[in-house]
Amino acid sequence: MNSDNLMINATEAIRKDIIYGEYELGEPLSEVKICKKYHLSKTPVREALAILQNEGLVNRIARRGSFVFDITVSEIKQIAESRYLLENYAIQNSMIASPQILVNKLTKIYENMEKAAHLNDHVAFLDLDTEFHKSFFISCNNDYLINFYNVLSNKSQALKYYVVKNAIEGGEGLISHKSILDDVKNNNINALSENLKQHLTEWINKYILNTKLNSSN
Repeated sequence: MNSDNLMINATEAIRKDIIYGEYELGEPLSEVKICKKYHLSKTPVREALAILQNEGLVNRIARRGSFVFDITVSEIKQIAESRYLLENYAIQNSMIASPQILVNKLTKIYENMEKAAHLNDHVAFLDLDTEFHKSFFISCNNDYLINFYNVLSNKSQALKYYVVKNAIEGGEGLISHKSILDDVKNNNINALSENLKQHLTEWINKYILNTKLNSSN
């Protein structure tokens, strides 16, 4: 396997470990342990950590090493606000440019979310949640906007892992996504904007309640 493939594989493996809660927020990332776990040399692991730093999932501190990102309540609110602005803009564009394609895609994802919730499959539900929101950009031709959103999405996905179990068990995860889907089907832009904002606000509140964070952050 060439060096580029090793770096890509290392990046994907470490990214998944962070997103799926294998590490705590702020936890040190040992290059030695990662190399041993994935049978890799230090070079592709260091390259992977540099990429994940650019994605916002890893903090690298000179003479101290690499750490899983940490976050404050204020930063979470900024992410949610940015997501709302981008997602609301993108989904309204897609409703105009490709309404039936958007409805079909969201409907299929939602049906799979129902199956994942029934099976209590948190990982599958989390992946489908991410796919659901990324589908809003189905008609977006702005690469800068998409790249910026992907950075937010990676960090959001890691944070959502901490609340997705409760969201499934309480049913809120399905209810809020069903409301968004219905608004798209009915072409109800005003209700869509409000439900999307409420959905992201609930995510913030659930994360704060299910972690050690508090308003003093």
